[in-house]
Formats: sequence, structure tokens, C-alpha cells
Amino acid sequence: MLLSLSCVAYGSPYQSRILGGFPNKAFLYEHHYLKKDPWVEIEAVIPQIGAAMNPKWQSEINEVIKLRVEGFIRETLESAQKTKEMYPQAAFPHAGLVDYEVRLNKGGLLSLTLTFYQYTGGAHGMTYLEAINLDLTTGQVLEFEDVLPEPAQRARLAEIINGEVKKDPARFLIPEFTADMFQEPQGFYLQEKSIVVYFGLYEIAPYVSGIQKFTFPLE
Repeated sequence: MLLSLSCVAYGSPYQSRILGGFPNKAFLYEHHYLKKDPWVEIEAVIPQIGAAMNPKWQSEINEVIKLRVEGFIRETLESAQKTKEMYPQAAFPHAGLVDYEVRLNKGGLLSLTLTFYQYTGGAHGMTYLEAINLDLTTGQVLEFEDVLPEPAQRARLAEIINGEVKKDPARFLIPEFTADMFQEPQGFYLQEKSIVVYFGLYEIAPYVSGIQKFTFPLE
């Protein structure tokens, strides 16, 4: 199993599983929701986990994902209905899109991201990224501190982010980034040989800069 020097010195067991784990038997399947009329257009993919080690917590996680997407759909439909009632002649369609991406599925770890886009009027819509990081051997939902537990590694990641801020300050809303600026909870996902942290629209950068993502390499 491959281990970087930084992983040996500072890392969590999850880091070695990201680097050297075997592919999981677990897989993702999909439910789809589609609605289109003059007032609203919604297209949503609802991912569900199959063949995990424990059917009970697999069902619980799947229900959490399902309810999250269904809540977004309901919110978009309700907003469109209110607009229809208040401004019956202003037939601009509301929009809601949901998709997902599997970022890592190995070493007993599963990391996926849900992307939500919603337009309910105004100059532009809003995009949100939400990650789900799971230890499939225990059913535990992983937190940022689980995969980057050591202050030295978090400080190094902060240096990487700050380097981007200094390189292109016009892209950001902050003059610098330090380790105490990681959020609670901090958004992140796992991918091959690295951990990616992200910040939503307007959190550290203006809308035009998009969702900000920063990669912490494990090798």
C-alpha cells in the first residue's frame, strides 16, 4: 500500500485508504424526476447507494439523499406557484436542476457530490455543491477533521489556498486565507490521491468566480 511521507507523519487512516484501497463493491443507481410547463422546469437525478455492507444504514443514507433532493424540488415548485399567483402575466419559468458525481469509490470509502442549480428570478440563478463522504465499513459520515486531523496538514492546505488568493486577488473577496477560516462544517470531497475542499458562491469569492475548489495532494 502506497503511503506518502506526509501521510505517515501526520495523516489519518483514511488517507492511506484513499491512496491504496481496492475498488468497492458498492455502486450508485438513479431515480429521475422531470417536470416542465410554462412556469417551471425541473430535472433532477437522485443517486442511491447499492451493495453497501450494511443494509440498514445504506437505507438511512439513501433516505437522507432522497429527502434532500425532494426538498429542493418542492421548494422550487412552491416558489414557481407563488410567482404564478402574484404575477400571472409574468410567465418566466423557474428552473431547478440536480445532478451528482462520484468522486471516489475505493478503500471502503465513497465520496459523491450533489450539484443543485436553482433560478427563481433575478439576474442569475444559484448553484450549490454538497458533498457526501462515507466510510462504507462503518456507515460513518466523514467530517473534515476525520480526513485532515492534523493541524500541520490543515495549515499546509491553508497555504495552498492563500497562494491562490495572492496570485489572483481580484478573484476573491478576502485579502488572505488562514487555517482558522476553514468553516464548520467545511465542505470537502475525496478523489484519487487527494482531498478537495470547496467554498460556495459568495463565501470567499464573488459570484462570477464560481464555486472555489482547492486540492490537497496526498502524495
